[in-house]
Amino acid sequence: MTVCFMNDRQKGLVAALLDCPPNHINRFYGRHILQNLLSTFKIDYLKDLFWHAAVSTNVAEFVKKMVDIKNTSERAHQYLMGIPLELWYVHAFDTLTKTDHNTNNIVQAFNGWLNKYRKLSMLTMLETIRRKLMKRIHERFEAAMC
Repeated sequence: MTVCFMNDRQKGLVAALLDCPPNHINRFYGRHILQNLLSTFKIDYLKDLFWHAAVSTNVAEFVKKMVDIKNTSERAHQYLMGIPLELWYVHAFDTLTKTDHNTNNIVQAFNGWLNKYRKLSMLTMLETIRRKLMKRIHERFEAAMC
């Protein structure tokens, strides 16, 4: 099983994730990259350009959007290209993890769903989460079969 860790590029988190077992994938929240981009370069319309590039589903579309960013701000383009693409650009995501999310909305929703289990011991918490997920997957399967 491969686990995907989404993080906001805090130095401590990035360093801690380097010590994780090999069966994990790291990703950065697109929203945090965008916030840093906007606060550094102060160009409001970079927002739309960034999201179009970040969620591009093929290389040609991504390159076109990155050219648009480069035409707007060479430094903003360099900043984005300095971040490993597989950590924020949807098309470059590893296919082992079957999600194309690069925002933390789904992560926050999932965390809210799990809040009551956080106080359990690690093994009990993981087993409870596994059972809850299996039940949800089965319910969705049953609904799809109708």
